[in-house]
Amino acid sequence: MAALTLEAAFWCSLAAIVWTYAGYPALLMLLAKFTPDPDRGVEIEPSVTVIITAYNEERTLATKLEDTLQLDYPKDRLQVLVASDCSDDDTDAIAHSFEERGVELLALPERGGKTAAQNTAVRQAQGDILVFTDASTKFHAQTIHRLVAAFSDERVGCAGAELDYVSLEGTQVGQGAGAYWRYEKYVKSLESRVHSLIGVSGCLYAVRRSAYSEIAPDMISDLVIASEVYTKGYRTIYAPEAVAYETTHESTGREFAMRVRIAVRSINGLLRYWKLLNPFQYGLFSVQLFSHKVLRYLVPELLLILMILNPVLAFGDVTERARFYQWLLWPHGLIYVMAIAGWLSQSIGIRVPGLHIPFYFLQVNLAAFWAFVLFLFGERKTIWTPVR
Repeated sequence: MAALTLEAAFWCSLAAIVWTYAGYPALLMLLAKFTPDPDRGVEIEPSVTVIITAYNEERTLATKLEDTLQLDYPKDRLQVLVASDCSDDDTDAIAHSFEERGVELLALPERGGKTAAQNTAVRQAQGDILVFTDASTKFHAQTIHRLVAAFSDERVGCAGAELDYVSLEGTQVGQGAGAYWRYEKYVKSLESRVHSLIGVSGCLYAVRRSAYSEIAPDMISDLVIASEVYTKGYRTIYAPEAVAYETTHESTGREFAMRVRIAVRSINGLLRYWKLLNPFQYGLFSVQLFSHKVLRYLVPELLLILMILNPVLAFGDVTERARFYQWLLWPHGLIYVMAIAGWLSQSIGIRVPGLHIPFYFLQVNLAAFWAFVLFLFGERKTIWTPVR
């Protein structure tokens, strides 16, 4: 009985991991075959407010504002707001220098975090469509046109841009982040086609003003916004023609810190919106949320179960199938050996092809595990500091 219980735990854990990364996308691919091609939307020009949330962005803000002011969008329908979260560098001065060109500075008196700054900016926004973006995000002059085209469909409450991560140095971290994001974009494109996104990239997304509700400051807005608009009867869709660009981190420490911050805030958001996990009330959206987010953040614990049980089942005399589990140790161990080799190559600055995927996979899951520990001890990471 004990052997069967251990084996069941092993195979259930493995099945959950496989479902998370392969089974769930396969389900979406199957559903997509029976879903009509999405409406590409038509060009519309509603009033738009671009909200740039910033904290100590003196290095990037001027370029961001120049790019925003050169957007191919009617100037009389475009409002540009900079929500400075109590910056203590030259961020406010830079934004103020653009005021004669129509940029509005909203300088918060005390730090409240990115989500709180967004909420405050929305109260001052005049546009029917709210576009949220970061100071470090680059996009083309036509990007806003292509993003707001999604709202020609009255069922759409939120639209996420396509984000391309660019590794300038080609490190294991940079390449790993790029590969991870390409996988994420594919999953998002499938989710959008068959039903609705369960999250967008915080670098650039748009929300119908009538679908926006203020989000609690300790929530991660780019995850929670999709849940918020869904509860109001709207979809969140992917706008692949609205392309934005960000550079990846190249150092292990910075990428790890970012992943921990995102994971802590996402775990908090998932717990706050747990009712959306009821498939009898929210249908496919619940399956998406559980598969793409809940299970994704449980993968570290599932990996730990496999790491413990594989040697026990192989050498513990608890099952007659010990030889089979001994064989499984080889591919199981190889993944970790390759991940550690990737970390070592990153540390000494040597580029070894193929190691960035297992290395980044391990790093992401270590970050998620540490985020869960921090969350249990009360960490919420409401405020943020840019590290790019």
